[in-house]
Amino acid sequence: MTGEDLKEALLSGIPVIYNDIVNGDIECKCVCAIVYTNNNGKIRCSAELLDNNLKGHYSCSPERIRFIEEK
Repeated sequence: MTGEDLKEALLSGIPVIYNDIVNGDIECKCVCAIVYTNNNGKIRCSAELLDNNLKGHYSCSPERIRFIEEK
C-alpha cells in the first residue's frame, strides 16, 4: 500500500489483507493506526492492524498490506 492507500484504509475502516512471511495472507478487521518513527535520521512508516477477533494487532510494513479485492 502507498501512504495514501493507508490513510484511506484507516479512515474508512474497511478490512485489509496482511501478507505475513510465515503464515501467508491474514485477513484483518481494519487499519487502526499509522505510526511514523525516527530510524537513524530517516522516517519509517508502519501500520497497526486489528485482527478479526479484536483481541490483538499486527505491526507491519505498508508494503505487506493490501485491500481485499471485491468479488
